[in-house]
Amino acid sequence: MRRRAPSGAAVGYALSVLQSSCRRWLPSAVRASAWLALAAISQPGRAADPGELGIAQLGIESWNTETGLAGNWVSDVVETPDGFLWVATSGGLSRFDGRRFHNYTAANEPQLPSNMVKALAVGPDGRVWLGL
Repeated sequence: MRRRAPSGAAVGYALSVLQSSCRRWLPSAVRASAWLALAAISQPGRAADPGELGIAQLGIESWNTETGLAGNWVSDVVETPDGFLWVATSGGLSRFDGRRFHNYTAANEPQLPSNMVKALAVGPDGRVWLGL
């Protein structure tokens, strides 16, 4: 019997539950890894056979200020239609292109009143909305 890939609605619900229930007690690296795992399974395509992928084939990467993230405390993560990951942190907003981070802080973006970014949302036009 072949497993079906989760629908976008199911993954969105799972992501919202993860964000709301785990925000207070999971370290930011774990939350980011869990979000990336959910994002990976939500991509369109055929579902893998259970025996096709082993745990050794899955990679886990953690990010922090040493690897370029604006802050070590992550409060939210979103992906825009152009493929960028946007990460809300205590040290500012970070955009990840798959290789490196570009950080937006109050020091380099005068429009940003504070480095503490608490929430993110992507509008229908693909713009990122910030909750401060």
